[in-house]
Amino acid sequence: MGDPAILVLGAAAGALVAWLTSISALPTALHMFGRSKGLGLPLSIEEKQMREHLVRRLYTVVAPLVCGVGGAVFALQMFGSGEWVR
Repeated sequence: MGDPAILVLGAAAGALVAWLTSISALPTALHMFGRSKGLGLPLSIEEKQMREHLVRRLYTVVAPLVCGVGGAVFALQMFGSGEWVR
């Protein structure tokens, strides 16, 4: 198997792990970030919506990208041929 195939499989595995994590952890994260501020002050509607939007983007966009790149690098290090390294 060539290095590009290993990269694609590693990226797919990393993205799959991030997707499965988002399914299990996103409801908990949304609940945590929807709580009141540190001093017990309530959140405004805009703050709550902004936090929810940012948490959803983090779990659905950023995490799969980071885990995909990390999975590709990990797969290349573990299973790559190393011929591209001089």
